[in-house]
Amino acid sequence: MDISVLGTTLSPLKNVHDAVFLQQLNTSITPYDPKRNKHIQEIFNNHTGYVLSEFEIKALLDKWKLLLPLYNERIFNPDNNIKKIITDYCRSIKDRISLCYNVICSKQQTCCSKKLTDPLFGKNVTIFSSSSVEDVLLLKKVCLQCNTTYYPHYVIKSDNIDYIIPQWFDEYILLFGTKGYSRELMNQFDGDILIKYSSFDAFAKVYLYKQEVGGNNDYRIFDRRHFEYTWLLYKAATSMFKRRIHSIQIPLECDLDIFLWNSLNDELKAF
Repeated sequence: MDISVLGTTLSPLKNVHDAVFLQQLNTSITPYDPKRNKHIQEIFNNHTGYVLSEFEIKALLDKWKLLLPLYNERIFNPDNNIKKIITDYCRSIKDRISLCYNVICSKQQTCCSKKLTDPLFGKNVTIFSSSSVEDVLLLKKVCLQCNTTYYPHYVIKSDNIDYIIPQWFDEYILLFGTKGYSRELMNQFDGDILIKYSSFDAFAKVYLYKQEVGGNNDYRIFDRRHFEYTWLLYKAATSMFKRRIHSIQIPLECDLDIFLWNSLNDELKAF
C-alpha cells in the first residue's frame, strides 16, 4: 500500500511496510534498555536504507500510536524475520548480546517498610536450559532507604556484597557472572549423577552434542567449569537454607573451595 493512503502522517516513510517494520522493532526490543532508541535507529536505517535520526524515529513511533487502532491488522509483516534481523545486528557489534529479551523482575515489593522503586534496567544474562540458550534481561528494584538493590536472583546490600536468598532458586540458578542455568537443567544433572553416574565433563559434552543435533548452533559456549561451580554452590546453599539460614554471601569463584569446606564443617556441627 502506498503511504499516500495514510496522508502525510508517516512521512518520510515511503510505504506501510516500512512503518510496520519500525513498529515490529519497537515491540521486540525491551523498553528497559537505556539505548533502545539508538538500537532501533541503527537497525531500521541499516535494513531499509533510510538515514533517520533518533528524534525522527521517536516521532514516527509516537505517530504510529495514533494510527494503530485503524491499522492494527497491518502490524505483522511475515517478510520480516525480526529476531534474526536483531540477532545479526547484535553479532555484528562486539560484546553485544541479543536485544530480544525475556524480562524477569524481582518479586520483592517492599523494604524498610517502604515500597521499592519501579523496575530499572539491570543486566543482560544468558540462561542455558535443556532445549535452548536464551537471553534474559534482569530488572532491578532499589530501596532508597537502605540502598539495597534487589535483582530476581540475589540482592546487593549497602556493603556492596551479593547475597542469595531461598525463594530465588525457583526458576533458574544464576550465581557467578552473567551465565545461569534453568532449574530443570540442574535437576537433570542430579538425575544423571544418581542414575547414569555422570560427571561434569561428560554432562557438558552431551549437552553440546544435543544442541548440535537439535540444530541449535548458538555462538555461546556451555562452560563446564562455570556449570560445576554454580552447581556446587547451588547444592551447598540449598542445604544451608534447610537449616533456616536466610541469606548467603556469594563467594568469588576463586574462594568457592573455602566456602564449601566451611559449609561442610557447619553441616557436620549441625548433627
